Amino acid sequence: MTGVKRCVLWQTELHLDLQGGCTAPVEGRPWLFVTARSLDGRAGCLIALDDRGRERWRKEHREVGCVHHVSVQPHSVPSGLVYGHSRMPADPSRAARHIALLDPATGAVRWTWTDPGPHGLNRDVALLPDGGLLAGAHDCLISLDPASGVERWRYDDGVRICWGASVVAGLGVGPALVFGTEWGSADGSSALIALTPQGEALWRREGFAGDLGSTATFAVDVDGDGCPELAHVELDLEGRAGLPRTRLLLFRGEGTSLAELPFGGAEVVVADWDGDGHVEAVGATVRRDGGWANAPEIVCLDLTAARVKWTRPLTRWWLANWPVLADLDGDGVAEAVVGAGNPNGYGRLPGEEPWGDLYVLRPDGSCLDVLSREGAWSLCQVPLRYEAQAALACLWGDGRVEAWAWG
Repeated sequence: MTGVKRCVLWQTELHLDLQGGCTAPVEGRPWLFVTARSLDGRAGCLIALDDRGRERWRKEHREVGCVHHVSVQPHSVPSGLVYGHSRMPADPSRAARHIALLDPATGAVRWTWTDPGPHGLNRDVALLPDGGLLAGAHDCLISLDPASGVERWRYDDGVRICWGASVVAGLGVGPALVFGTEWGSADGSSALIALTPQGEALWRREGFAGDLGSTATFAVDVDGDGCPELAHVELDLEGRAGLPRTRLLLFRGEGTSLAELPFGGAEVVVADWDGDGHVEAVGATVRRDGGWANAPEIVCLDLTAARVKWTRPLTRWWLANWPVLADLDGDGVAEAVVGAGNPNGYGRLPGEEPWGDLYVLRPDGSCLDVLSREGAWSLCQVPLRYEAQAALACLWGDGRVEAWAWG
């Protein structure tokens, strides 16, 4: 534990169902921006907290007759802070989805894009290579002009998209936008799809029994030839596919299969973690979506050698977070922050109180620290990534990395 300061620096009680968050610089200081719903699910908001945990502004959305309100992960872009939310009233004809560009310092709205439709926004807004914004709903992907919010193109070729993030990579034919679908193909399977940055189809690979639309796509050069491969976790969402254990799938740039590795989790962080020239993927397994033969553990996969590198047991398990890497103890080697938990909102295990565990792990799998919380404030109430969430930043310019966790 040398070099690690394990304490709560600040805590802010918001009494809301928190959904996602990001950090963005304001006057040289990292602020935290979180999206949330009211506990009755009828209203949504975006809240700005400064580096001391003080609320600086709040954008609220509450409308009569709105029975469900979803906010996607906010995103910091060069022109400001992008925020999406959806109005889901009892009457589907009145449903609409909205994306806004805000001034992160004040919350002032610079532009708003509005689109009618029964399917809410459920994908993080991302940047395309040409600077355009990419947003997604359950039934389409949409690109917006970052300066004006005007829609540039839309892809809705029979896809079903959920929370999983897209990736933009050079795949030998120029930049490509790659993402997975939550079933939706004509044969009921899931697909991996590649588009040009202009929204035109490059290729589509179908036939996957599990859900590819709820997990992220990664582009990483696993064999060192200078051309990226694609990594994607296949999820057995709520056990619907009946898989024994979910897999991390590796693809070549043209979409052909390269390897399939047993995983059992939902989200991973991908990097050459220990500097040995091999690319690793690490994440926690999940009981709900990982397959019926799954095990409670944190798994580190060697993608270059296509093998399981190590595992370590979890004390308890249900869902898992999107891990992050950072050097927390100042020794020049990054640690992984991996979370497991039972959320207070979407995905909660029936009959169990919320809880969350954050594990801080070294590259060899040894545990540097574990932070656990119980009850309503459990580090695990974020439905976008499902449970224990963390954001990392140097808050006060002292060279030390602090971890923000919300739930």
